Amino acid sequence: ESLKELAKAFRNFYEYHKCKTFNFYYDRSGNAYAEVRRDWATQLADYIEKENGVSTGWKVNLMNKGQETIYQEEEYTLMKNIMAGDNPDLPILRICSFGCPNLKSSISLAKTVVKVDKNGNKSIHKDKSSEKLKPHKLPMFSTNFSDALKYFFFRPALAKASAKKKVSSGHVAPESY
Repeated sequence: ESLKELAKAFRNFYEYHKCKTFNFYYDRSGNAYAEVRRDWATQLADYIEKENGVSTGWKVNLMNKGQETIYQEEEYTLMKNIMAGDNPDLPILRICSFGCPNLKSSISLAKTVVKVDKNGNKSIHKDKSSEKLKPHKLPMFSTNFSDALKYFFFRPALAKASAKKKVSSGHVAPESY
């Protein structure tokens, strides 16, 4: 769909929602060309807020403006600490398997690989080979949704809270699927 059609579908779906504020979390590629207001995040926000130049009553907050690169090792540490459920400075994560089947599947498919650079330094990375699937298989069988979750959780305050504590030694909060 075009961004205009996507915005219309969003507004139609949430037509009866009382709060017309949308906190929009997106990956940093959404900021490409932001200097000239040609980035897709700003364009989508504009289409949600206005139709044919007329206000729709929606307010979109672009939550990832200026988002820096989130390295996969940082993502791994933060998400591992959130999912461990034992750091009171981090949110508790519960995922509804009926409401979010693609996210649940994506997290289960997100495997890690250890890479070694030319100096012998090891780092953790996500195996993103599933993102090469045919487009119709991507929602359920790729790591795309777990990447989306990263952009929601990787905020300065949470990253700082996660860094205070080492990655969990294996304790995992009870499954909430």
